Amino acid sequence: MEKAVIAPRKGAAAQDRAARDVVAEGRATRDLAARDGASHGGAGRRAPGPRSREVQRRVVVASIVALWAAAAVACASTPDDSKDPTLAVGAPPGVPSGADPTTFRTNVNAVFERRCASLDCHGSLGRGMRLYSSNGLRLPNEAGLLPGSGSTSADEINSNYASIVGLEPEKTNDFLAKSPRTPDDAYQLDILAKPLGLEKHKGGPALSKGEPAEQCIVTWLIGTPLDPALCVQGATPP
Repeated sequence: MEKAVIAPRKGAAAQDRAARDVVAEGRATRDLAARDGASHGGAGRRAPGPRSREVQRRVVVASIVALWAAAAVACASTPDDSKDPTLAVGAPPGVPSGADPTTFRTNVNAVFERRCASLDCHGSLGRGMRLYSSNGLRLPNEAGLLPGSGSTSADEINSNYASIVGLEPEKTNDFLAKSPRTPDDAYQLDILAKPLGLEKHKGGPALSKGEPAEQCIVTWLIGTPLDPALCVQGATPP
């Protein structure tokens, strides 16, 4: 059985560096503005010259960008911004496995992409349980993949797995420690309770009990034999 170990999140580290860079730029620009103002001290009030106006413009722009970047990082879910290179969840010894990462990559990820990863839903930097997809948000990559180009990469699928099982890691581990597990147990997890409308969900209902997509996810979580056809149907546009 494969251990649920997730690779480091390259995207989150890049976002953190970008946020630090724009904040540093803002500070440097404000320092330049202060020195420029000091150089005119004692000359009385005078209309700002081209250099002073450019410094003021840079201060405003850098401050706005810094605030936006800081907000984007702050709004991301904890799993997305984790610096820990591993995120492990799993059943204890002697308990059948559930939420298997191999099954997720092969069958289940496509369902989450189809139902939850649009740009106006969880395919957004500012949303918890951030999800990447071929047609939505892309993980920064050297291949130049943009929304609508290429398939979802292995790194993106691994990142999706980390976001999903890491949304409530302690609660997920408690669930996986149960034997046997039931659908009612799975419905206590936010990844099902919210899209099913059992808990408040900003995006409203996204699943219904008994449909192929819901059965695919529940079967994967519980760890009973999964019918790949359910996941294919659940990931197929109506």
